[in-house]
Amino acid sequence: MMLRTIIALLTFLVLLACSSPVSSNSSGQQRGESGTAADSGISMRVLWTVSGYLYGRHSSINEDRAKELLFKPLDITDTEIIFNGRRCRISGLRQEWADAEAYLPDRWKITPKELGIDDRKIRVVRTDCDLPGFGEYILLRDRRLVVQIDGVFFFFDPAVN
Repeated sequence: MMLRTIIALLTFLVLLACSSPVSSNSSGQQRGESGTAADSGISMRVLWTVSGYLYGRHSSINEDRAKELLFKPLDITDTEIIFNGRRCRISGLRQEWADAEAYLPDRWKITPKELGIDDRKIRVVRTDCDLPGFGEYILLRDRRLVVQIDGVFFFFDPAVN
């Protein structure tokens, strides 16, 4: 009798140790350890870092100021944009696709070739943010962002947090 109890207990412990690391949240949905759950406090979103810049024809930022922005982080959520120690609240992001050959020369006074991009279509993102460059910026196919600040085009590479 005692041997059966010990075997049953060991079997239970082995099954418990081999079980999947999947847990259930309050809504009954399952999530893995790397997932996101509102009640867990863990979020997974894309952050960006300034990886480079290119001067446009009409830039008003000196080289030292442009270099200062290299490697600065950018955080964009549904409600705010945080860059270079400044934050602005937004009421949302509006996105539309545009033809790069038409849009860039008309709006940003630069060609896709001068900007060094091959995308024929670009995603234009508009916000009501008052931080320079973040009222309208571009999301490229390779997930980089392009932001124009005083005639200088800053490229942001994505990094997952």
